Amino acid sequence: MVAKVIAFPISYYFVRGIQIILIYITSEYIFKLFKKCGKRPVIYFPASVKGGKYITVGDNFNVSSGLRIEAIDRYFNDSFIPKITIGNNVFIGQNCHIGCINSVDIGNNVLIASNVYITDHFHGNIDALSLNIPPAQRKIVSKGSIVIEDNVWIGERVSIMPNIHIGVNSIVGANSVVTKNIPANCVVGGVPARIIRYLIEENN
Repeated sequence: MVAKVIAFPISYYFVRGIQIILIYITSEYIFKLFKKCGKRPVIYFPASVKGGKYITVGDNFNVSSGLRIEAIDRYFNDSFIPKITIGNNVFIGQNCHIGCINSVDIGNNVLIASNVYITDHFHGNIDALSLNIPPAQRKIVSKGSIVIEDNVWIGERVSIMPNIHIGVNSIVGANSVVTKNIPANCVVGGVPARIIRYLIEENN
Protein backbone atom coordinates (compact mmCIF):
# COMPACT_ATOMS: atom_id res chain seq x y z
CA MET A 1 0.00 0.00 0.00
CA VAL A 2 2.80 2.41 0.92
CA ALA A 3 4.59 1.55 -2.32
CA LYS A 4 1.46 2.41 -4.32
CA VAL A 5 1.05 5.75 -2.54
CA ILE A 6 4.69 6.64 -3.18
CA ALA A 7 4.57 5.44 -6.78
CA PHE A 8 1.61 7.65 -7.69
CA PRO A 9 3.24 11.05 -6.99
CA ILE A 10 6.50 9.88 -8.54
CA SER A 11 4.81 8.70 -11.74
CA TYR A 12 2.57 11.79 -11.87
CA TYR A 13 5.44 14.24 -11.52
CA PHE A 14 7.57 12.25 -13.95
CA VAL A 15 4.86 12.33 -16.64
CA ARG A 16 4.14 15.99 -15.92
CA GLY A 17 7.83 16.77 -16.22
CA ILE A 18 7.99 15.04 -19.61
CA GLN A 19 4.94 17.03 -20.74
CA ILE A 20 6.56 20.32 -19.73
CA ILE A 21 9.75 19.40 -21.59
CA LEU A 22 7.75 18.52 -24.73
CA ILE A 23 5.83 21.81 -24.53
CA TYR A 24 9.08 23.75 -24.22
CA ILE A 25 10.75 21.91 -27.11
CA THR A 26 7.66 22.24 -29.33
CA SER A 27 7.25 25.94 -28.54
CA GLU A 28 10.93 26.68 -29.18
CA TYR A 29 10.87 24.76 -32.47
CA ILE A 30 7.55 26.06 -33.80
CA PHE A 31 8.00 29.75 -33.04
CA LYS A 32 11.29 29.73 -34.96
CA LEU A 33 9.34 28.63 -38.04
CA PHE A 34 7.16 31.75 -37.96
CA LYS A 35 8.03 34.96 -39.77
CA LYS A 36 7.57 36.72 -36.44
CA CYS A 37 6.53 35.48 -33.01
CA GLY A 38 5.85 37.55 -29.90
CA LYS A 39 6.78 36.87 -26.31
CA ARG A 40 5.90 33.78 -24.26
CA PRO A 41 4.40 31.40 -26.83
CA VAL A 42 3.08 28.09 -25.49
CA ILE A 43 2.47 25.44 -28.14
CA TYR A 44 1.58 21.91 -27.06
CA PHE A 45 2.88 18.81 -28.86
CA PRO A 46 2.01 17.71 -31.51
CA ALA A 47 1.71 20.67 -33.89
CA SER A 48 2.03 20.98 -37.67
CA VAL A 49 3.13 24.19 -39.40
CA LYS A 50 3.36 24.75 -43.16
CA GLY A 51 4.58 28.01 -44.67
CA GLY A 52 5.78 29.51 -41.41
CA LYS A 53 7.50 32.34 -43.28
CA TYR A 54 4.03 33.72 -44.06
CA ILE A 55 2.78 33.53 -40.45
CA THR A 56 3.03 36.31 -37.83
CA VAL A 57 2.02 35.67 -34.22
CA GLY A 58 1.70 38.13 -31.32
CA ASP A 59 2.48 37.84 -27.60
CA ASN A 60 1.11 35.08 -25.34
CA PHE A 61 0.11 32.75 -28.18
CA ASN A 62 -1.28 29.68 -26.39
CA VAL A 63 -2.18 26.57 -28.40
CA SER A 64 -3.33 23.16 -27.22
CA SER A 65 -2.22 19.94 -28.92
CA GLY A 66 -3.07 19.06 -32.49
CA LEU A 67 -2.69 22.46 -34.17
CA ARG A 68 -2.52 22.37 -37.96
CA ILE A 69 -1.74 25.77 -39.48
CA GLU A 70 -1.00 26.03 -43.19
CA ALA A 71 -0.01 29.02 -45.31
CA ILE A 72 0.04 27.42 -48.76
CA ASP A 73 2.15 29.17 -51.40
CA ARG A 74 2.03 26.44 -54.04
CA TYR A 75 -0.44 23.74 -55.04
CA PHE A 76 0.47 21.79 -58.17
CA ASN A 77 1.13 24.50 -60.79
CA ASP A 78 -0.61 27.35 -58.96
CA SER A 79 1.28 29.86 -56.80
CA PHE A 80 -0.12 31.95 -53.93
CA ILE A 81 1.07 34.65 -51.52
CA PRO A 82 -0.65 33.70 -48.25
CA LYS A 83 -0.62 35.75 -45.07
CA ILE A 84 -1.70 34.61 -41.60
CA THR A 85 -1.65 37.22 -38.82
CA ILE A 86 -2.55 36.34 -35.23
CA GLY A 87 -2.72 39.04 -32.55
CA ASN A 88 -1.84 39.12 -28.85
CA ASN A 89 -3.33 36.87 -26.16
CA VAL A 90 -4.91 34.39 -28.56
CA PHE A 91 -5.87 30.97 -27.20
CA ILE A 92 -6.54 28.05 -29.55
CA GLY A 93 -7.96 24.73 -28.32
CA GLN A 94 -7.12 21.19 -29.39
CA ASN A 95 -7.14 19.90 -32.97
CA CYS A 96 -7.74 23.19 -34.77
CA HIS A 97 -6.96 23.70 -38.46
CA ILE A 98 -6.23 27.08 -40.09
CA GLY A 99 -5.72 27.01 -43.87
CA CYS A 100 -4.70 30.00 -45.99
CA ILE A 101 -3.82 30.82 -49.61
CA ASN A 102 -4.97 34.44 -49.38
CA SER A 103 -5.27 36.13 -45.96
CA VAL A 104 -6.40 35.13 -42.47
CA ASP A 105 -6.28 37.89 -39.83
CA ILE A 106 -7.11 37.02 -36.21
CA GLY A 107 -7.22 39.92 -33.75
CA ASN A 108 -6.25 40.30 -30.09
CA ASN A 109 -7.77 38.37 -27.17
CA VAL A 110 -9.53 35.85 -29.41
CA LEU A 111 -10.63 32.55 -27.86
CA ILE A 112 -10.94 29.59 -30.23
CA ALA A 113 -12.29 26.33 -28.80
CA SER A 114 -11.32 22.82 -29.93
CA ASN A 115 -11.88 21.24 -33.36
CA VAL A 116 -12.37 24.57 -35.16
CA TYR A 117 -11.74 24.86 -38.92
CA ILE A 118 -10.86 28.24 -40.45
CA THR A 119 -10.17 28.43 -44.19
CA ASP A 120 -10.01 31.15 -46.82
CA HIS A 121 -10.25 28.71 -49.74
CA PHE A 122 -12.20 25.84 -51.23
CA HIS A 123 -10.75 22.67 -52.67
CA GLY A 124 -12.01 22.92 -56.24
CA ASN A 125 -14.84 24.73 -57.97
CA ILE A 126 -18.36 23.36 -57.69
CA ASP A 127 -19.29 22.79 -61.31
CA ALA A 128 -19.88 19.97 -63.80
CA LEU A 129 -16.40 20.23 -65.31
CA SER A 130 -14.75 19.61 -61.94
CA LEU A 131 -16.52 16.27 -61.62
CA ASN A 132 -14.09 14.80 -64.14
CA ILE A 133 -11.09 15.77 -61.99
CA PRO A 134 -10.14 13.73 -58.91
CA PRO A 135 -10.83 15.88 -55.79
CA ALA A 136 -7.18 15.93 -54.70
CA GLN A 137 -6.13 17.31 -58.11
CA ARG A 138 -8.66 20.12 -58.36
CA LYS A 139 -7.46 23.73 -58.10
CA ILE A 140 -7.86 25.43 -54.73
CA VAL A 141 -9.68 28.76 -54.99
CA SER A 142 -10.14 31.63 -52.52
CA LYS A 143 -13.32 33.72 -52.62
CA GLY A 144 -11.87 36.22 -50.15
CA SER A 145 -9.94 36.74 -46.94
CA ILE A 146 -10.97 36.07 -43.34
CA VAL A 147 -10.94 38.74 -40.63
CA ILE A 148 -11.71 37.89 -37.01
CA GLU A 149 -11.70 41.06 -34.90
CA ASP A 150 -10.67 41.51 -31.24
CA ASN A 151 -12.37 39.70 -28.32
CA VAL A 152 -14.20 37.16 -30.47
CA TRP A 153 -15.13 33.81 -28.92
CA ILE A 154 -15.46 30.85 -31.28
CA GLY A 155 -17.12 27.71 -29.87
CA GLU A 156 -16.38 24.01 -30.34
CA ARG A 157 -16.45 22.47 -33.83
CA VAL A 158 -17.13 25.72 -35.67
CA SER A 159 -16.27 26.00 -39.38
CA ILE A 160 -15.49 29.44 -40.80
CA MET A 161 -15.69 29.61 -44.58
CA PRO A 162 -13.87 31.98 -46.99
CA ASN A 163 -14.64 35.69 -47.40
CA ILE A 164 -15.84 36.20 -43.81
CA HIS A 165 -15.56 39.16 -41.43
CA ILE A 166 -16.46 38.59 -37.77
CA GLY A 167 -16.94 41.80 -35.78
CA VAL A 168 -15.47 42.71 -32.40
CA ASN A 169 -16.82 40.98 -29.24
CA SER A 170 -19.02 38.52 -31.13
CA ILE A 171 -19.62 34.90 -30.07
CA VAL A 172 -20.01 31.97 -32.46
CA GLY A 173 -21.92 29.06 -30.94
CA ALA A 174 -20.68 25.48 -31.03
CA ASN A 175 -21.11 23.41 -34.22
CA SER A 176 -21.89 26.48 -36.33
CA VAL A 177 -20.90 26.95 -39.97
CA VAL A 178 -20.14 30.60 -40.74
CA THR A 179 -20.94 31.44 -44.37
CA LYS A 180 -21.77 35.16 -44.06
CA ASN A 181 -20.27 38.17 -42.28
CA ILE A 182 -21.04 38.57 -38.58
CA PRO A 183 -21.50 42.08 -37.15
CA ALA A 184 -19.93 43.24 -33.89
CA ASN A 185 -21.36 42.52 -30.45
CA CYS A 186 -23.67 39.63 -31.26
CA VAL A 187 -24.21 35.91 -30.67
CA VAL A 188 -24.62 33.66 -33.71
CA GLY A 189 -25.25 29.95 -34.13
CA GLY A 190 -26.54 27.29 -36.47
CA VAL A 191 -25.89 25.88 -39.93
CA PRO A 192 -25.56 28.30 -41.56
CA ALA A 193 -24.83 30.63 -38.64
CA ARG A 194 -27.49 33.28 -37.98
CA ILE A 195 -27.77 36.09 -35.45
CA ILE A 196 -29.41 34.89 -32.22
CA ARG A 197 -29.18 38.15 -30.30
CA TYR A 198 -27.13 41.31 -29.89
CA LEU A 199 -24.96 41.79 -26.81
CA ILE A 200 -25.27 45.57 -27.02
CA GLU A 201 -28.38 47.33 -28.25
CA GLU A 202 -27.70 48.89 -31.63
CA ASN A 203 -29.20 52.22 -30.58
CA ASN A 204 -26.84 52.62 -27.59
